[in-house]
Amino acid sequence: MASFLRTADLDTLINEAEQIVPQVQQIFGSLTINQLNWKPHPQEWSVGQCFEHLTIATSSYFPMLQAIQVGTKRHTFWERLPFLPRMWSNLVLNMIEPDGSGKATAPPSWQPSQSALDAGIVEAFLCCHHECIDLMNASRSHDLRRIVTSPAAVFVTYSLLDAYRIIIIHDQLHIGQAQRVMQQAAFPR
Repeated sequence: MASFLRTADLDTLINEAEQIVPQVQQIFGSLTINQLNWKPHPQEWSVGQCFEHLTIATSSYFPMLQAIQVGTKRHTFWERLPFLPRMWSNLVLNMIEPDGSGKATAPPSWQPSQSALDAGIVEAFLCCHHECIDLMNASRSHDLRRIVTSPAAVFVTYSLLDAYRIIIIHDQLHIGQAQRVMQQAAFPR
């Protein structure tokens, strides 16, 4: 599914983002605290940690996206370098392939907590996701080719449209990961 999203336009990305909401509500909305925090292995993430990571990562884009909306976002040094954005977007998109082939470690600032998460983590993700959809819709009047900086690293740049592609593909990666956790034989029923 992600392969077509690598070149998707804004409307397609918004549509895909809107489809994530009922999917997450249906699959994860009624999980217990025990189910949300169960881990297949101590070094692997629980369902709750997958959603906390997505919430942290996606919301880290919001200050930049909001600054673009109100016209206060200034270009950084790295955003002015013409050859980096295409290279970085391809590299990041390869690392977050939902099939799991890219394997990347989340930046420290995006790591989920190691303590038990409360039952509100799925709802927190959904609230964050709705805000992201609102920001995507508000971007219609902006140049989607505008170069922006990844909130994960100041030297990583890509287009605003690629930022949205990365967010949605990243969502799919970790929603799939959370589903695989639930498919484990030892997952609490």
